[in-house]
Amino acid sequence: MRAHFSPRVLWWASAVVATSAALSIGAVPAIASTAAPATAVSRTISPDTRFFLPLPSTGAPQQIVALLKSHDLKDAALIAEMEAIPRAVWFTSGTPAQVQQQVRQTMAEAAIERAVPVLVAYDIPGRDCAQYSAGGALDETAYEAWIDGFTQGIGKGKAVVILEPDALGNMPSNCGLSSSVYPFTDAERIAEIQYAVTALEAGPGVSVYLDGTHSAWQSVGTMTQRLLEAGVQNAQGFFLNVSNYQPTPNLIDYGTWISDCIAMVTDPSNAFYGNPGACASQY
Repeated sequence: MRAHFSPRVLWWASAVVATSAALSIGAVPAIASTAAPATAVSRTISPDTRFFLPLPSTGAPQQIVALLKSHDLKDAALIAEMEAIPRAVWFTSGTPAQVQQQVRQTMAEAAIERAVPVLVAYDIPGRDCAQYSAGGALDETAYEAWIDGFTQGIGKGKAVVILEPDALGNMPSNCGLSSSVYPFTDAERIAEIQYAVTALEAGPGVSVYLDGTHSAWQSVGTMTQRLLEAGVQNAQGFFLNVSNYQPTPNLIDYGTWISDCIAMVTDPSNAFYGNPGACASQY
């Protein structure tokens, strides 16, 4: 365990985040801290990184054509501009073999563009407290197999992985559901994320980021504790605001506070050592 930690923080501008966590991220990730982990240069995301641009969203070309036919040139241009922004590719279900093939296909398409894909792994058991985006793997064993397939799909290529949005914000204990209808535990959730971080970071060019929620949700101390338990020190950092609309200045402050809190509570010489609850919070 490192005594000092300065994770890179990813956030998405609130104006362009997709409305559903099950759809797509609509912007290129930005780096809120210039401090890069001392592990491997190949994992560094430089400011001039060319990110992968997938095919247009379903229905977008038809909508552009319809707007042009109705002489609504302004809105047609706006949609075309939106579709020209690199965005993440979400993987939300399937067998290990299926997700392996899907990720491999995305990696091949990104290679044609000579671009780095942003991949979202979103199949955690008990996803979204069984609400709007309910689903995910059946249990911990099934999830580990799914992550293995995901990892094999990346192979030795370079990719950014956004690991399980909301998984650390909506822990099973936050769901308020009885075990008879929601048989998932916080201990399982932490173990699942730890396994995914270890498996994915074994790839020589994979940069893994964990769920840091956003500035209007969990407190700094709470997220610091959960990120440390989930293995953020073995990842490249954490991400913010994937499926929300918080102002960018608020997110920069929030992410910086979490980064500072991680550094303090993992430094034995610091008065806050081992006590994330003592860190300053947005609340």
